Amino acid sequence: MLKQPTFDYEIIIINDGSTDKSLQICEMYSKQYDCIKIYSQENKGVSVARNLGIKKSSGKYIMFLDSDDYYVDNFFNNQLESELNNDYDLLAYSSYVSNIKRNRYAVEQRFKDMVISCCQWAPIGHFGSCIYLKEMLIKNDIWFDEGVRYNEDLAFKFKAFHCAKK
Repeated sequence: MLKQPTFDYEIIIINDGSTDKSLQICEMYSKQYDCIKIYSQENKGVSVARNLGIKKSSGKYIMFLDSDDYYVDNFFNNQLESELNNDYDLLAYSSYVSNIKRNRYAVEQRFKDMVISCCQWAPIGHFGSCIYLKEMLIKNDIWFDEGVRYNEDLAFKFKAFHCAKK
């Protein structure tokens, strides 16, 4: 994530009660990079952690990245910045998805230049391949359901796609 071209972004790390050395590693990076903010809580689950990340974020757009995923170098480039200037409520894009721990690999389909109007159906890419307008999430009361343990990210995406106007 840190190997990106000059791009205005913040990295919010939610330590959800980790018991390994990950918090110390994150703290080391936060001392080197001003864009990294760390928040810790007792283990409450991924949905509570993601909701805290939404609340603590100060940017216009929000993306989520799980601990076993990553963005390739130069992911945040001029083309992506140009797309974000179009004031989309939600931006979904193609990605190569791999999760070695779970032995899963896939290539998501590209949307091309398609703009999805409200209530149109389209394939929804990998969870980490969507960018959400924070204002749209807040306005439509879109949060992760803290009582759901599986596919909470899919439910979140469906709610966001349903409410997105552009």
